[in-house]
Amino acid sequence: MDTASTGALLLTNDGEMTAYLTHPRHAIPKTYQVWVEGSPSQIALQQWRQGVSLDGRLTLPAEIKVLERRRLVVGQFEQTCLEVVLREGRNRQIRRVADQLGYPVLRLHRVAIGSVGLGRLPSGKYRYLQASEIEYLQHPVEQTEPMPKYLGVGKCEAAKAAKAAKAVKAMSYD
Repeated sequence: MDTASTGALLLTNDGEMTAYLTHPRHAIPKTYQVWVEGSPSQIALQQWRQGVSLDGRLTLPAEIKVLERRRLVVGQFEQTCLEVVLREGRNRQIRRVADQLGYPVLRLHRVAIGSVGLGRLPSGKYRYLQASEIEYLQHPVEQTEPMPKYLGVGKCEAAKAAKAAKAVKAMSYD
């Protein structure tokens, strides 16, 4: 993520997990809430969903959902909040695609990496992952059902996760 973005980071000393989560071939989904200027048309949203050419290469298909539209001027939508799920992470990809489609990004916030969501974690704070979240991240192919998004953490689960062989933290930042 760039310095103008906020949201979820995973901090770990597990090199294999880091390689797995960050290498494009594994297509780990990253979920973002993105405020854009204007009101993207269905055609623009469909282009984004199918892939857009960046640097001469088509982006992978993205999941795009309109979450909210705000009217700042009577009769016109001025800002739109989108949920964007990417399975690749090119340099400033969301910002570049949104600009190319004519809807510049106003705010970009990553809410989840794979199955690990921020939930209500305040900006600047961190939490240890639950043992089940670590297990899911280490062995996602073996799972039959996806982990629920945006899990809360109780003291018991945090203690179990803290005892895991490798330390993994989810962090929210500005």
